[in-house]
Amino acid sequence: VAGTGDGTLAVPQAPGGGDSQIWHLDAVDDTTYTLTNKATGKLLDVYARATDPGARVVQWQSNGGANQLWEFQ
Repeated sequence: VAGTGDGTLAVPQAPGGGDSQIWHLDAVDDTTYTLTNKATGKLLDVYARATDPGARVVQWQSNGGANQLWEFQ
């Protein structure tokens, strides 16, 4: 994550060792997680709750939305 504001894109980058590249995985239940950025405290979020392929993945303050919940398959 290059910025600190809501809506900042989460983009793959070469490892740089910064806190902006560290995400904390927190269990919501047995299969669902949130990912919180260490540098900003914001969650990984699908922008505007989009469901289309290619939707933007950003960081956003916690809002309880399903677009901030992740499952691993």
